[in-house]
Amino acid sequence: MINFQGDSHFSTLKEALRQKYGPGEKPDPSAEKYTWDLTDLKIILSFSRAKASGTIDYFFQPIVQQREKDKTKAGQQSTQKRIDDL
Repeated sequence: MINFQGDSHFSTLKEALRQKYGPGEKPDPSAEKYTWDLTDLKIILSFSRAKASGTIDYFFQPIVQQREKDKTKAGQQSTQKRIDDL
């Protein structure tokens, strides 16, 4: 995650991401939020004009998928333990 301050930084970072990865998507026309879904990487650029600050979040898809599998497995193990304890 990258945090930044100021409207000018937002404009510069948005343009740099557009040049590198293409136009991206803007899921909500009223929000300053852009996403890029690449093969193994998801990038989310968000900016709050009210706070004059924003973030760029990077999600490496194989890690995100593994975390979800691990959460599911941990939940299943927890449920099984409760059943075994009955």
